[in-house]
Amino acid sequence: MKNIFLIFTVLLFANVLSSATYPISSYLTNVPAERGAATASELANVVFTAVQANDFEQLPLYVPTDTELAAVKKTASEDMQAVLEGLTSESITASLKESFETVIREGISKTLNLTELTLADVREGTSSAKNKALIPVTATLTTRTNQSLPLRFEVLKINGRYFLFQRMIWQSAN
Repeated sequence: MKNIFLIFTVLLFANVLSSATYPISSYLTNVPAERGAATASELANVVFTAVQANDFEQLPLYVPTDTELAAVKKTASEDMQAVLEGLTSESITASLKESFETVIREGISKTLNLTELTLADVREGTSSAKNKALIPVTATLTTRTNQSLPLRFEVLKINGRYFLFQRMIWQSAN
């Protein structure tokens, strides 16, 4: 009986070790998560959440990588290539952070309670003929008193995915 118990324990221990060496996740195909957002509305929701929480840290996940920027440059018009010339993922993130901080400061100076804002509408603008990959997006945020606050930001559309570009600004309500 002791021998059976010993054999069972050794087999169980060997099985546990082999599972640890080759975890189940190693049998699954390694499919990277898609970068960017599927729609302009999805990206606007990310921007809205960041503004509402005054949390820039989630936005760099939606900035194109240098590889994605290079892909855009290859197929872009001369004007778009000029816009992208010398830009890196890091420089876009820095510019976006600066404009994000300006949006937050201006919101506070307008005595807005950012945590009480709601996302009312998202409108994807039309890109220019010369810069088809660069799209303006306006997210209309509203206060408790239904004051409309249009927040405009730039988006790069790369391989059907939406990425944040450099600028973000409050627009005057029409």
